[in-house]
Amino acid sequence: INMNTILFQIKRIIKGAINRLPYTYIGNAFISEVKKNLKKQNLQDVDYVIIENHPLYTIDLCKLFPNKIILHLHNDSLNVRSKKSKRIFNELKTIYTVSNYIKNRVSTISPMNDKIKTLHNGINEKMFKYDIKAREEVRSKFHFLNNDIVYIFSGRMVDEKGIVELILAFNRLKQRYANVKLLIVGDYFYGSAKGKNKTNKILELINENKSNIYFTGFIRYEDMVKYYSAADIQVIPSKWEEPCALTLLEGMTVGLPQILTNSGELSKSACHDNSIIVDKNDDFENHLYIAMEKMLKSSNDFKNMRKKAIEYSKKYTLDTYYSNFIKLLKEE
Repeated sequence: INMNTILFQIKRIIKGAINRLPYTYIGNAFISEVKKNLKKQNLQDVDYVIIENHPLYTIDLCKLFPNKIILHLHNDSLNVRSKKSKRIFNELKTIYTVSNYIKNRVSTISPMNDKIKTLHNGINEKMFKYDIKAREEVRSKFHFLNNDIVYIFSGRMVDEKGIVELILAFNRLKQRYANVKLLIVGDYFYGSAKGKNKTNKILELINENKSNIYFTGFIRYEDMVKYYSAADIQVIPSKWEEPCALTLLEGMTVGLPQILTNSGELSKSACHDNSIIVDKNDDFENHLYIAMEKMLKSSNDFKNMRKKAIEYSKKYTLDTYYSNFIKLLKEE
């Protein structure tokens, strides 16, 4: 689909503006072009149409593919409060959700409905295999010592990811333990004035301990395993309800002990022999600090925790994902 033409851009702007109105949906400019192309083809041989994470596309395609559309839902974008939720739900043949948390959210539209099924995410376990050479390379790059314990945070530096509370907790930890470091893999993701204020606050907190907090900036996905391998403990301090955090599965596959919040699907997907679950309440920062210190004192057990994490991560391989996906399709 050529989305660079002036006509397409005009359609996109007009439809986008109208679609922002409550209860209103007049179609998406991109999917409208898809429909035009599909109508020129023989659609009789199509068994199913899978829509990736865009519930409203169902409205555009339901007449072309009656009772053949499966929605593969990655986020909390279809629940009782979503636009056109009941119509979308009724038109869909099935909904595959990436976690039970998202399944429960969709169920607010129609409780006790067997149309909603969970298809857990999978990741490439070969890509996220612990790499001792990469560990030495990255730790040398940041001048980490052999006895340094490195905490890693991977993700967007936005408030809902709990980055402020993490830095506050780490700064407290550093006052008591000289050999701790914090490696932040990601970049700023703020655009509004309010967002810039958050960025300034983060920078102020970092300046209090800038010799022990390290930034990588943007890292290519295929290089992430190097930084996981270089770390000793992963922290996922999300404050929002995580649908199914891939960073959890990535760190687990590498074998990292993990500290995470009871957000969305995080605690349900974690290896409980390898993780500490933190409440994200009013005392969130203190809970993080206690968990980080507890994990630090467990460093003698890291080798055993690594084995347990890697073993548990086999539930989330690409082969397992593919097998579950095919099984669900055969049940249609």
